[in-house]
Amino acid sequence: MQLIFSQAWWWIPIILMVAFGLAYWMYFGFAKSSQKQWNWPVPLLFILRFLSIGLLLFLFLAPFLKYTEKEKKKPIIHFLVDHSQSMLFGEGIKGEVTDFLSKAKKELDDFQVEVHNLDGKAIEDSLFFNASNTDITSGLTKLALRQKKQSKAIVLISDGIITQGANPNFYPITLKVPMYTLGTGDSAQKLDALVDFVKTNEYVILGNEYPVRFGVFIYGAKSKLLKYSIRVNGQLQKSGTISPSSNQYFFEEQHLLKAQSSGMQRISVSVSKLDEEVNTENNAFEVFVNALDNRKKVAILIGSAHPDVKAVRSALQIQKNYELTLTKNLQKALESDVIVAAQWPSQKKNINGEAIFSSKKPVLILGGEQIDWNFWQRAVGPIQIQASRPNSATFVNNGSFSNFTIEESNQITLGQLPPLYVPFASYPKGLNVLAYQKINGVKTDYPLIATSSKSNRLAVIFGEGIWKWCIQEYQKNTNNLATEALFDKLIQWLLSGKDKPLFSINSLKPRYSKNEDVIIKADFYNSIFEPIFNEQVNMVVKGDSFETRKVMNATGNYYESNLGALPPGKYLVEGTAKKQNASTGFTVSNFAEELRNTKANWKLLGRLAERFNGSFYHIKKVDLLLNRMKENLDKTIVIEEKENVKPLINWHYLLILLGLLFSVEWILRKYYGKL
Repeated sequence: MQLIFSQAWWWIPIILMVAFGLAYWMYFGFAKSSQKQWNWPVPLLFILRFLSIGLLLFLFLAPFLKYTEKEKKKPIIHFLVDHSQSMLFGEGIKGEVTDFLSKAKKELDDFQVEVHNLDGKAIEDSLFFNASNTDITSGLTKLALRQKKQSKAIVLISDGIITQGANPNFYPITLKVPMYTLGTGDSAQKLDALVDFVKTNEYVILGNEYPVRFGVFIYGAKSKLLKYSIRVNGQLQKSGTISPSSNQYFFEEQHLLKAQSSGMQRISVSVSKLDEEVNTENNAFEVFVNALDNRKKVAILIGSAHPDVKAVRSALQIQKNYELTLTKNLQKALESDVIVAAQWPSQKKNINGEAIFSSKKPVLILGGEQIDWNFWQRAVGPIQIQASRPNSATFVNNGSFSNFTIEESNQITLGQLPPLYVPFASYPKGLNVLAYQKINGVKTDYPLIATSSKSNRLAVIFGEGIWKWCIQEYQKNTNNLATEALFDKLIQWLLSGKDKPLFSINSLKPRYSKNEDVIIKADFYNSIFEPIFNEQVNMVVKGDSFETRKVMNATGNYYESNLGALPPGKYLVEGTAKKQNASTGFTVSNFAEELRNTKANWKLLGRLAERFNGSFYHIKKVDLLLNRMKENLDKTIVIEEKENVKPLINWHYLLILLGLLFSVEWILRKYYGKL
């Protein structure tokens, strides 16, 4: 233990002298005879005053104690419990898991037992198996971050059925201790007819045909006759029969359906139930297709061939609600809903493009060395080229851009892509900048991507090299999601004809599975797009046989409401906030993913235990697991030393002593008439 002062130590003798002087002046300074000076209780009062003043002044030096504290910590065993709904598909499993955890806490008394579920939440008392999906990889990844020096082992309790996330046997997880797996459920294949998958397009144009392909596994029903049916929004469209030729039979077929109504269409493929079939939740599978009543026409206007044209065209082709045209003819381009001017017009060609301004068509301008920036001066503003050699500029997102939002993950990806070649120039002011230029690692105030609504509604990418973005992103992520999302949002903003609404309401997902919580979010802004947090936001949720009204909760920069699990069907959400209105919709599927497959996957658990130097045990053999851990795991208690610093002014005993000194002195003076 060490006493440390915030001020210089030589203040201590000064404090003692000041305290002595004040106490002496108080009790001896006015005395008229030496005999009277030492009459009782003057010496005691003098000492009390000296101590109280000295202690009070001493505290002004801000002293504190520095001491070392030792803490004994037991070795830790982490128990990770799969809390998904499939764990309940078996008699007495919840009781068996509960009994095992209680027994482990009693018998492993040399260890600290920590119990968490796959979401990383601590389990203190009751177990709830209510998760709509099983992601063992996510659970192990979170547990890896919670490992400590005294961690000795991990016990995973699961049926091994994965419905979400990667296979943990092939995912890079760093565990520093052995992991044991405890298998629950039944690994035997029972009589079952399972619709394994249904595949269709994400979008379809109203009136067009689209394919629906599905596969069915049938176990233990050789030579039995089953019927399948395909329904759209509950209406029967196709049907047929299946006759399994073995006890493990797979049937696959494809049908063409016609989009007869617009909006989200629920497609259900089901097979008839078998006699004595235990799990009938997996006899149906639902998917959704969005039937668009029309596609927006997008014309890519070019002056000459360029790799950026193909890159942008590929990014827009992914979005099925665009009808793309590639042309060099301005008049043909003007027939579209939006124009992508790819380095058009060229500096080498004298083009009368007045029609593009008079038409008020929205335009996305793709810059480059060939473009004539003077042509666009009226809409964009003056761009004065100062050198023939371009700069290399990377993407830096502008957080205050309000026309639309770029997902944070996409912002990071775009910022890591190769630089675009941009003019070495002075740029116009007054643009709504989506992204700035970073040149040689330094962020500038030059726009890289911007929007404008001066005359035509315009979006401008000042550089060229989009094709490099696409190649680099695909090499890194095996997709072009960030680039595709950027161009889709630019085109959507150009087509919208209006700025970002002050009030909007959206579902977190367009489609939810059965038993999955439905989350609704709302954004509310003032006229300069500053978020408003203290306004009441009301919403009405309407379904086929469901209606509820809620007041949304302010959460950070937005409003949110958790509706919980809703019955299957289509839903409409209408929101209001200070005379502003908005609406959205979502659908709830009729099947629970967790109950589609109830066959325990003990092989996966066995390989996982082997990977991390552990062993697999069945829930009925928990004694073997407990005995092995008691015999093999290190029970050494870790003693950790921790240095603590405590200011003396926070030590309440010292403050009590100070108050006691002043109080005793005052009482004595009062009693003996010295006050």
